[in-house]
Amino acid sequence: MKEQNGALPKDRTKIWKQFVHEFHNKSDRTTAIISAVFLESQLEQLLTNFFVDSPKIIERLLSPGSALGNLETRTYAAYALGLISENEYNDLRLISEIRNTLVKQDGGQFFDDTDIRDLCLDFNVPREILHPNDSPTPRRIFILTSVILARQLAQRTNQAESQRRSVPNPIKFSTS
Repeated sequence: MKEQNGALPKDRTKIWKQFVHEFHNKSDRTTAIISAVFLESQLEQLLTNFFVDSPKIIERLLSPGSALGNLETRTYAAYALGLISENEYNDLRLISEIRNTLVKQDGGQFFDDTDIRDLCLDFNVPREILHPNDSPTPRRIFILTSVILARQLAQRTNQAESQRRSVPNPIKFSTS
Protein backbone atom coordinates (compact mmCIF):
# COMPACT_ATOMS: atom_id res chain seq x y z
CA MET A 1 0.00 0.00 0.00
CA LYS A 2 1.12 3.51 -0.77
CA GLU A 3 1.48 6.02 2.00
CA GLN A 4 0.92 9.77 1.66
CA ASN A 5 3.33 11.78 -0.49
CA GLY A 6 4.51 8.68 -2.38
CA ALA A 7 6.46 7.38 0.62
CA LEU A 8 7.08 3.68 0.98
CA PRO A 9 5.07 1.72 3.53
CA LYS A 10 7.00 1.07 6.74
CA ASP A 11 7.50 -2.64 6.02
CA ARG A 12 9.06 -1.94 2.60
CA THR A 13 11.20 0.85 4.07
CA LYS A 14 12.50 -1.57 6.69
CA ILE A 15 13.33 -4.18 4.04
CA TRP A 16 15.09 -1.53 1.93
CA LYS A 17 17.19 -0.40 4.92
CA GLN A 18 18.16 -4.02 5.64
CA PHE A 19 19.20 -4.39 2.00
CA VAL A 20 21.44 -1.32 2.23
CA HIS A 21 23.06 -2.70 5.39
CA GLU A 22 23.79 -6.07 3.70
CA PHE A 23 26.66 -4.62 1.66
CA HIS A 24 28.93 -3.88 4.61
CA ASN A 25 32.06 -6.05 4.74
CA LYS A 26 31.01 -8.37 1.91
CA SER A 27 33.16 -9.61 -0.97
CA ASP A 28 32.53 -8.25 -4.46
CA ARG A 29 31.03 -11.57 -5.50
CA THR A 30 28.69 -11.67 -2.49
CA THR A 31 27.72 -8.03 -3.05
CA ALA A 32 26.73 -8.78 -6.65
CA ILE A 33 24.73 -11.86 -5.62
CA ILE A 34 22.91 -10.06 -2.78
CA SER A 35 22.04 -7.19 -5.10
CA ALA A 36 20.77 -9.40 -7.91
CA VAL A 37 18.70 -11.61 -5.60
CA PHE A 38 17.12 -8.63 -3.88
CA LEU A 39 16.30 -6.86 -7.15
CA GLU A 40 14.95 -10.11 -8.59
CA SER A 41 12.64 -10.31 -5.57
CA GLN A 42 11.58 -6.68 -6.05
CA LEU A 43 10.71 -7.41 -9.68
CA GLU A 44 8.72 -10.45 -8.60
CA GLN A 45 6.65 -8.28 -6.28
CA LEU A 46 6.23 -5.63 -8.98
CA LEU A 47 4.96 -8.17 -11.51
CA THR A 48 2.75 -9.88 -8.92
CA ASN A 49 1.11 -6.57 -8.06
CA PHE A 50 0.45 -5.87 -11.74
CA PHE A 51 -0.76 -9.27 -12.93
CA VAL A 52 -4.34 -10.45 -12.48
CA ASP A 53 -5.00 -11.80 -9.01
CA SER A 54 -4.42 -15.48 -9.80
CA PRO A 55 -1.86 -16.93 -7.37
CA LYS A 56 -1.48 -20.30 -9.14
CA ILE A 57 -0.80 -18.68 -12.52
CA ILE A 58 1.56 -16.13 -10.99
CA GLU A 59 3.47 -18.89 -9.20
CA ARG A 60 3.83 -20.81 -12.46
CA LEU A 61 5.16 -17.73 -14.21
CA LEU A 62 7.50 -16.48 -11.48
CA SER A 63 8.84 -19.61 -9.78
CA PRO A 64 12.54 -20.46 -10.34
CA GLY A 65 13.07 -22.22 -13.66
CA SER A 66 9.81 -20.88 -15.11
CA ALA A 67 9.30 -18.33 -17.87
CA LEU A 68 9.83 -15.34 -15.55
CA GLY A 69 11.85 -17.10 -12.89
CA ASN A 70 15.03 -15.01 -12.90
CA LEU A 71 16.30 -11.44 -12.86
CA GLU A 72 16.89 -11.22 -16.59
CA THR A 73 13.46 -12.44 -17.73
CA ARG A 74 11.66 -10.44 -15.03
CA THR A 75 13.52 -7.35 -16.20
CA TYR A 76 12.41 -7.96 -19.80
CA ALA A 77 8.80 -8.50 -18.71
CA ALA A 78 8.67 -5.43 -16.46
CA TYR A 79 10.02 -3.26 -19.26
CA ALA A 80 7.75 -4.79 -21.94
CA LEU A 81 4.73 -4.17 -19.68
CA GLY A 82 5.74 -0.53 -19.17
CA LEU A 83 6.40 -1.01 -15.45
CA ILE A 84 9.99 0.26 -15.44
CA SER A 85 11.83 2.98 -17.34
CA GLU A 86 14.40 2.37 -20.05
CA ASN A 87 17.19 3.48 -17.69
CA GLU A 88 15.98 1.09 -14.98
CA TYR A 89 15.79 -1.69 -17.60
CA ASN A 90 19.36 -1.06 -18.78
CA ASP A 91 20.76 -0.85 -15.24
CA LEU A 92 18.98 -4.05 -14.17
CA ARG A 93 20.44 -5.84 -17.19
CA LEU A 94 23.92 -4.61 -16.25
CA ILE A 95 23.46 -5.81 -12.65
CA SER A 96 22.49 -9.24 -13.99
CA GLU A 97 25.50 -9.31 -16.32
CA ILE A 98 27.90 -8.25 -13.56
CA ARG A 99 26.49 -10.83 -11.16
CA ASN A 100 26.77 -13.58 -13.77
CA THR A 101 30.38 -12.62 -14.56
CA LEU A 102 31.43 -12.57 -10.91
CA VAL A 103 29.67 -15.86 -10.13
CA LYS A 104 31.16 -17.67 -13.14
CA GLN A 105 34.67 -16.61 -12.19
CA ASP A 106 34.48 -18.48 -8.89
CA GLY A 107 35.61 -15.47 -6.87
CA GLY A 108 38.53 -14.59 -9.14
CA GLN A 109 37.18 -11.31 -10.49
CA PHE A 110 36.44 -8.01 -8.79
CA PHE A 111 34.67 -4.72 -9.46
CA ASP A 112 38.05 -3.12 -10.25
CA ASP A 113 38.77 -5.58 -13.07
CA THR A 114 38.53 -3.88 -16.45
CA ASP A 115 35.46 -5.70 -17.81
CA ILE A 116 33.43 -5.28 -14.60
CA ARG A 117 34.61 -1.68 -14.12
CA ASP A 118 33.50 -0.81 -17.66
CA LEU A 119 30.05 -2.30 -17.00
CA CYS A 120 29.74 -0.28 -13.78
CA LEU A 121 30.63 2.88 -15.67
CA ASP A 122 27.70 2.18 -18.05
CA PHE A 123 25.07 2.50 -15.30
CA ASN A 124 22.56 5.31 -15.91
CA VAL A 125 21.53 6.05 -12.32
CA PRO A 126 24.90 7.36 -11.09
CA ARG A 127 25.19 9.72 -14.06
CA GLU A 128 21.89 11.28 -13.02
CA ILE A 129 22.89 11.97 -9.41
CA LEU A 130 26.68 12.13 -9.07
CA HIS A 131 28.56 15.37 -9.49
CA PRO A 132 30.83 15.29 -12.57
CA ASN A 133 33.90 15.72 -10.34
CA ASP A 134 33.00 12.68 -8.20
CA SER A 135 35.01 9.57 -8.94
CA PRO A 136 33.60 6.71 -6.88
CA THR A 137 35.03 3.23 -7.18
CA PRO A 138 33.25 0.71 -9.43
CA ARG A 139 32.09 -1.11 -6.27
CA ARG A 140 30.54 2.09 -4.88
CA ILE A 141 28.88 2.78 -8.24
CA PHE A 142 27.45 -0.76 -8.24
CA ILE A 143 26.14 -0.46 -4.68
CA LEU A 144 24.73 3.03 -5.29
CA THR A 145 22.95 1.84 -8.41
CA SER A 146 21.59 -1.25 -6.63
CA VAL A 147 20.27 0.75 -3.69
CA ILE A 148 18.62 3.38 -5.87
CA LEU A 149 17.10 0.71 -8.14
CA ALA A 150 15.72 -1.08 -5.08
CA ARG A 151 14.06 2.12 -3.95
CA GLN A 152 12.71 2.85 -7.44
CA LEU A 153 11.33 -0.68 -7.78
CA ALA A 154 9.62 -0.37 -4.41
CA GLN A 155 7.92 2.80 -5.64
CA ARG A 156 7.02 1.14 -8.94
CA THR A 157 5.52 -1.76 -6.96
CA ASN A 158 3.25 0.70 -5.15
CA GLN A 159 2.18 2.15 -8.50
CA ALA A 160 1.50 -1.33 -9.92
CA GLU A 161 -1.01 -2.05 -7.17
CA SER A 162 -3.27 0.66 -8.56
CA GLN A 163 -2.79 -0.66 -12.12
CA ARG A 164 -3.47 -4.33 -11.39
CA ARG A 165 -4.84 -6.14 -14.41
CA SER A 166 -8.22 -7.79 -14.29
CA VAL A 167 -9.60 -10.66 -16.30
CA PRO A 168 -11.88 -9.34 -19.05
CA ASN A 169 -15.45 -10.47 -19.36
CA PRO A 170 -16.05 -13.20 -21.94
CA ILE A 171 -16.81 -12.05 -25.45
CA LYS A 172 -20.41 -12.75 -26.30
CA PHE A 173 -21.05 -14.01 -29.76
CA SER A 174 -24.19 -13.05 -31.57
CA THR A 175 -26.26 -15.96 -32.89
CA SER A 176 -28.21 -13.90 -35.40
